[in-house]
Amino acid sequence: MIRSLPVRSGDNSSGLTLIELLVSIGILTVVAGAILMALYSGILVWERASGYDMKRMEAMLALEGMEREVRNSISFYGIAFQGDASGVKFAGVVKEAPGKDDRSRFSEIEYAFNSAGHVLRRSSRTFPFDSPGEEDSRQIIS
Repeated sequence: MIRSLPVRSGDNSSGLTLIELLVSIGILTVVAGAILMALYSGILVWERASGYDMKRMEAMLALEGMEREVRNSISFYGIAFQGDASGVKFAGVVKEAPGKDDRSRFSEIEYAFNSAGHVLRRSSRTFPFDSPGEEDSRQIIS
C-alpha cells in the first residue's frame, strides 16, 4: 500500500519565517561590513601613497636644483669645494633677491643633510664673508 504525505489543512501561505528573515539580515550585514572595510582600507592606502608621492616629488625637485647648482659651480680662490656624507660646500654665482638690484654675486653655497631629522638645508653666504646680513638659509626637504 502506498502512503501519501499528509497535507496541511488551512492556511497554505508560502512566506518567510522569522528565523529565515533574521539569518538573511545577519548574512547581509556581514557582507556589507566586509565591503565597507575593504573600501576603507583602499582609501587609507591611497592617501598614504599620495602623501608618499608628494614627498618624493619634493625630494626630486630639491635634488634637481642641487644638481644644477653643483654643475654650475665655479672655481673661486676664496671658496674651496668641500664635501662629505653629510653635506657639500662650493662656490657659485647667486642672483640677488627680487626687489634688490638685479646683480649676481659670488657666494658660498652649502647643502647640509641632517640624517636624524631627515632635513636637507641650503644656505648661501655672499663673498666677501665679513659683510653682515648677507646670509640666506632655508630648509629644502623635511
